[in-house]
Amino acid sequence: MIMRLATPARDALNNALARLIDAAGSAGSLDIYMLGTARSTMPATPQVKADPSLLLGSLTLSHPCAEQSSGGIMNFSAVSEEDAAKRDGHAAWARLRDGDGNAVIDWDVGDAESDAVIKLNTADIRKGGPIRIKSITITAPGA
Repeated sequence: MIMRLATPARDALNNALARLIDAAGSAGSLDIYMLGTARSTMPATPQVKADPSLLLGSLTLSHPCAEQSSGGIMNFSAVSEEDAAKRDGHAAWARLRDGDGNAVIDWDVGDAESDAVIKLNTADIRKGGPIRIKSITITAPGA
């Protein structure tokens, strides 16, 4: 399947996502999870409940959550750090929630050198240690 969107359409997709995240009128959050077993993966869709025993920490987004998309690329505004991770683990995926706690999107997580959507200073999280976001950038498909 091939899909090529014009840049204004790509920006509209990104901006609609930001409006959805910000619609509650309060800041959304980003929950960072580890995988439970060697064969586990992130849930198939954001509507599938995440296992709370795999939650490493939760970070708060800015409100508004992102800058206006330009050229099909949207950069999120600053994300607060989690001061004290809940458990040891390797961060593998993240769930972005709106200000009401509704799941919006699931993403892969990696360290600052990875090609993951969510970049942490390190993906190896230690209980009681901080979790910091390096950047969140969405590039709309179809370029």
